[in-house]
Amino acid sequence: MSDYAIASDSARRTFLPGWTRTHSWMMVAFILGMIIESYIYSVGSVATGWVAMPKALTSLLLAWSPLWLIIGIGIAGPVSDRIGRKRTFYFTMAMYVIGGVLILIASTYWMILLALAILLAASGGEMNTIMTQAQEMLPTRYRTSGFYMVINGINLGTVILGAVAFVNVFGNVAVQRTTIGMTLLLAVVVLFVARTRYPESLRWLERSGRRTQADSEARQYLGV
Repeated sequence: MSDYAIASDSARRTFLPGWTRTHSWMMVAFILGMIIESYIYSVGSVATGWVAMPKALTSLLLAWSPLWLIIGIGIAGPVSDRIGRKRTFYFTMAMYVIGGVLILIASTYWMILLALAILLAASGGEMNTIMTQAQEMLPTRYRTSGFYMVINGINLGTVILGAVAFVNVFGNVAVQRTTIGMTLLLAVVVLFVARTRYPESLRWLERSGRRTQADSEARQYLGV
């Protein structure tokens, strides 16, 4: 590493702040994003009771979750490297809204598959991009503990879906489906608000040759 690179890295460590309110908003967005990801991943097992279907199709529905999650993970990496982390998040949140609305109106097996495919591809992209941006943006001192908190959001999402499904276990299918869909859409609203309160990845901006924008966003959100 050159003397200039060492000096630049030292300067960033010196002048970038520790934990700020902006980082708190990041953690809200990262953890909530993981909660939504695991929430969606588990919907397939609940959806098997929404419409009548042969056993073979039930198996397909259960295999749907890992398939589309992997597709989302594979696509989101190159996309976020090209257009940025926050723009990728805006695309995945738009997919959440589309998939959530389809869940609300889904009345056939194939509509359920379509809704889940959209939601799962988006959640795979979210998970991949969240982990990348957390690595790039969390202060070094708090990065390890921050990662543990973000990962724990996965467990919480499954618990929340189980609670929502259990509350409606004695209701009709339409009520259960509506509750699951509305819970998802409300969570996306909170997620959107949180993501407007922190910057694009400063490291991504620097690597993309946008140092002026990186400086501007660092001043705007971090005060440095």
